[in-house]
Amino acid sequence: MIGPLLRRHTATGAREYGLRCGLKHRNLRGVVQGGLITAFADRALGSTALHESGTQNMATVQLNVNFLSTVRVGDLLTSSPRIVRRTASIVFADSDLRVDNVVVATATGVFKILANSSPSRKYGTGEGGYS
Repeated sequence: MIGPLLRRHTATGAREYGLRCGLKHRNLRGVVQGGLITAFADRALGSTALHESGTQNMATVQLNVNFLSTVRVGDLLTSSPRIVRRTASIVFADSDLRVDNVVVATATGVFKILANSSPSRKYGTGEGGYS
C-alpha cells in the first residue's frame, strides 16, 4: 500500500494528487524508493485519465518516469496531471512530480479505455485541503 493518496482541486479547477512519503517508502539508502514514485505517478495519471475521459475503467498501457532528484521521508510528493490527447480508446497524460514546487520527476502515461465496470477508489483525508 502506498497511500493514503490525497486529492484536491487547485484554484484553476485542475486535480492535484499528493502523497506524504513515510518510513515505509524508503529504500536501503534511506530515501524514497523509485518504485513508490512510479506507483504514485501511475495512480495520479490514471485517475486523471479516468476522470477526464468519463469512462468507468481503464488500464495502463505504458508509463515512463524520469527521476530528477531525491525524494526524502517526510516530503509531500505532488502531481497535477494533464491530458495531452484522447482518442476513442486511448488517453495520453503527463505530469511533473514535485516536492515543495521543485520538479523531482516527470511522468507520461498511455491508458486504454476498457469496457465499463465500477472501480473502487479510496482517498485519504485532511492534509492541506486534500480530500
